[in-house]
Formats: sequence, structure tokens, C-alpha cells
Amino acid sequence: MESIMPCPEDILSIYESDDKDGQSGPIQCPGCGSCVGHTKHGSYSRYMPDGKDLVSVPRFRCHNGACPKVTFSILPFPFLPWNRHRLCFLFWLVKAVMEGKSLRAASVAQHMTRGMIRRAFKRGRQVVEWFSMERHRSRWGPNPCRSPAEHWTAFTQAFSCAIFPNLFPR
Repeated sequence: MESIMPCPEDILSIYESDDKDGQSGPIQCPGCGSCVGHTKHGSYSRYMPDGKDLVSVPRFRCHNGACPKVTFSILPFPFLPWNRHRLCFLFWLVKAVMEGKSLRAASVAQHMTRGMIRRAFKRGRQVVEWFSMERHRSRWGPNPCRSPAEHWTAFTQAFSCAIFPNLFPR
């Protein structure tokens, strides 16, 4: 069976070695797509997926009066919007289940409740389906984890619009 996991096998070493603060490219409002007309509006803290390090996530205020977003944040690698799990964990979980591992076994291995694993698996299937369609035709493809400083912001914006269409209408 061909692997559905688009993240490279050595993703953990990439994740650990990449510069988490090195986002580049223009800051773009996810609500209106504007690259101008916004100002820094503070920040909030979020723990890294391993739960050890605290990272500051910048927030911005969009000054476009027609924009549905008043403020927005630019998530650094490896954070995903509205997800506590990183992208490669979701891919690992879907791959593990497709290879015959039970959700119960995954919940024990990850020290998570079965409800958390079920929700992560459901979201993971949705992400894998979308990712497999988009990864070769988008500006962040084929793998945003390879060079997050260049692609993570564009990837999370596309991710938000595809996975949460009610929150980010096109």
C-alpha cells in the first residue's frame, strides 16, 4: 500500500531543528486577504506540542472595515488553527489506523483519552483528504513542513479556509 503520509519519515528531526520564529513573507489577513492595513495587536502564549516550551503567537488588527475578522494571529510552525495536535501527528494517526492499529491502542500509546483520539482521527482524515488534493497545486506544496519559514503562514491560511469554511468564507 502506498503511504498516505506526505510528511517525510524524518519529520521529527525537521520539526526539532527548524527555526520556529522564522516566518517570512507578507502578513496576510485570513478574513479579507489584505497584506496591508493591519497593525500588531499584542500576542498570546501557546505551548509547543510537546508541552514543554511556551511560544508567543502574535496577533494583528485588520483595519479593512469590510473584513469579517477584527483581529487575527499568525501561527508559527508547527501550530495548526483550532487544533491541539500538529500536522504530522494527524498524519501519523491516520496512517497507523489504516495499517491496522486500533484507536484504543493509539490512545494508550499517546496517553490520550479515546474521545480525544477519535476527534483527532476524524480531523486527521479530513486533513489528509484535503492535503492530498492540494499539495501539488498550492504555493506551499508539496510539504509545508520542509521549509516552514517560507510556507507555514500560507499553509495555515489555506488550511483554515478549507477545514473551517464557515469561519473563513472565500
